[in-house]
Amino acid sequence: MENVYPVCEKIEFEEIYGKKRENALPPRNKPTYVFNTKNDIKYKYKQGLKYKWFNMTEISSYEINYFGQIPKYLEIRNIILENYEKSLTFLSLKTVLNILSSHKFANVFKIYNFLDKIKMINNRDIIGECEEALKNINVINKPKKEEFIPNIIDTKNLCICQEESQFFSKDNFFICEKCLRKGKFPEHLNVKIKLLEAIEKYGDDWTNVANFVETKSKHECIYHFIMLPILENNLSKIGFSTHMPFMLSSNPVTHILVFLSSVIHPSVAASAAKICIKEISNQTQNLLKTMLNEAKKKSLEIIELETKKIKRLENVLEESLTNLILLKIRSLKNLQTNIEKVREELIEAKSNL
Repeated sequence: MENVYPVCEKIEFEEIYGKKRENALPPRNKPTYVFNTKNDIKYKYKQGLKYKWFNMTEISSYEINYFGQIPKYLEIRNIILENYEKSLTFLSLKTVLNILSSHKFANVFKIYNFLDKIKMINNRDIIGECEEALKNINVINKPKKEEFIPNIIDTKNLCICQEESQFFSKDNFFICEKCLRKGKFPEHLNVKIKLLEAIEKYGDDWTNVANFVETKSKHECIYHFIMLPILENNLSKIGFSTHMPFMLSSNPVTHILVFLSSVIHPSVAASAAKICIKEISNQTQNLLKTMLNEAKKKSLEIIELETKKIKRLENVLEESLTNLILLKIRSLKNLQTNIEKVREELIEAKSNL
């Protein structure tokens, strides 16, 4: 005999652990939707769509192009349409196959899908269904309290003329419409504008450029023009590696050796070590003198080589900065010429109106 009473473990799970679930208690202060399930919603179907090419007594050229040659096509099509027009309910493929059991399944399936696709059968009234569904939904909703929405825009950011600002940039620079039209900008922006105007007027004559700006020297004008973000492909900053000595050595002699090895070039230490090993093997008395002479000789060679490298890098850097300045001047002139062309085109278009 089957035991219909629940086991104690099942009662414990439902009474104790079931109440700890997230969906054990319904949410509060949220709209609850009650669906009326007494009356089932019946989908409304309308008469099938009628096309100009359709004719009950013959096959149109459209159907011939779509299907080709299908035996008894007209008979199958008319039977499906007649059964749908009688009931105006959903006509399933199973019902059609039961009615047309004597015909081939492939032919019936193709014709049924074609008629269903062009809405000659199973043409639902979607709007009527939605209206009826909305009538069967009772919304129980409590009015929500008005929530305080903080102001997103900070009205304390004023223009330099202490008026309300209408424009701002990504650098948190705020300005009103009047100052924008008159060209009243902060001091650092005025210097940039003056610098660009001077370069446009005098080109690479930096003496006249500095005289026009009035607040910057010749070298400062060159520096600020290089740093202006006119072109995105600027020279990257050159970083030089620093040697960090090993400071945690307990032996002071080892500490000095590590410090000296970290400061001098690695090839100098390697050359001195090689000569030291050779002299130790020969057991000569002038070991220290020979080692220092070899290190000095190697150091002078490296210093000469590094000096040549530095001079070459300085020449390359100067050349790249010169090319950058010329490229910026050229791009600035091209920008100005494009503005003038657009202005002339607008004036010409305005005069033609």
